[in-house]
Amino acid sequence: MEAQGNSPRSARIDKMRRRLLVRDLIRFQAKLLIDALKDLLLSPIAIIAAVMDFLQPQARPDMRFYQVLAFGRRLETRIDLFGVRRRSGQEPDEWTVDAVLDQVETRIETGTRNTKQGGEP
Repeated sequence: MEAQGNSPRSARIDKMRRRLLVRDLIRFQAKLLIDALKDLLLSPIAIIAAVMDFLQPQARPDMRFYQVLAFGRRLETRIDLFGVRRRSGQEPDEWTVDAVLDQVETRIETGTRNTKQGGEP
């Protein structure tokens, strides 16, 4: 009888775990990049909005600065940087970074399968 750690089943499980780890690492890096771009863009936009609000005072809900903050909060929710990947429970018309990455992953897997089967990607 083979040792538990050297069985074909154990080797398949290890391969699946490694593949999952690499996929999740790539997803996390993509989310980090998107989050960094968000920060780079929102910082000057927030400053400009605050200056505009200072020069043209309005009621708080209408202030541009707070609208930028609300937009940033919505983006944070959609990026979900440290969140667990979820395929179910999302609204069909709601986009998230995970949903976009799921679509990219599906297209890559479909293209890889087609190529392996001799078809066109």
